[in-house]
Amino acid sequence: MADDELFAECLERMVALMEKYPSVGIVGAYGLNNSYVLWSGLTYPSPLVSGREICRRRLLGGPYVFGSQTSVLYRSDLVRSHNPFYNESSTQPDSEACFELLKGCDFGFVHQVLTISPERRGSLLAASRELNTAAPGMLREVVVFGPHYLTPAEYENTLKLTVLKYYDFLAASFLRLRGREFWDYHKGRLKQEGTPFSRMRLAGAVVKRIVRGFVRRMGVSRSERPWGL
Repeated sequence: MADDELFAECLERMVALMEKYPSVGIVGAYGLNNSYVLWSGLTYPSPLVSGREICRRRLLGGPYVFGSQTSVLYRSDLVRSHNPFYNESSTQPDSEACFELLKGCDFGFVHQVLTISPERRGSLLAASRELNTAAPGMLREVVVFGPHYLTPAEYENTLKLTVLKYYDFLAASFLRLRGREFWDYHKGRLKQEGTPFSRMRLAGAVVKRIVRGFVRRMGVSRSERPWGL
């Protein structure tokens, strides 16, 4: 993120919000990527959101508003109280840090574009997108933080849905004939999060993808589709 940019008023706006709301431990804001506004989803003005509530929303499929390392401001005492601050074994250490810190504080948000994150060709971010490290990252967030932020029923349902989406992605990758490195990576990550890779599950997801594609090509209405596909 070394080539990210901060607008002149970035720190001023974030510090002002944190001073106004002492319970806030993390402050975020909109960012800009070329012509796209990043990290939207919170209703305006909502300068303050319960840490528990914003994490619940995210785990239940809500918007990602935690930004990147460049686009958020952490309260200094929270940074000093966690050593190391980032879990370097995680594919999404900044997101994981937010989930961890927000167990005991609130989330603040400045509804203004305060940072610029340019597109990075050939970067580690581009490589992570090619592997889709976000898929196991989201699974890890559910497994690690779901029990804290969700009810048992919500956690069970969210975990099931997250694994289903993961296998749908793997099915699409199977049909794209992805290589061994790709499969070794995702098999390892699934095992790490306590849900070992299942060939049967993948086969079922592949069949569903093929059927969905066939249904779309045939132009069958949703009410007539088999299995709710």
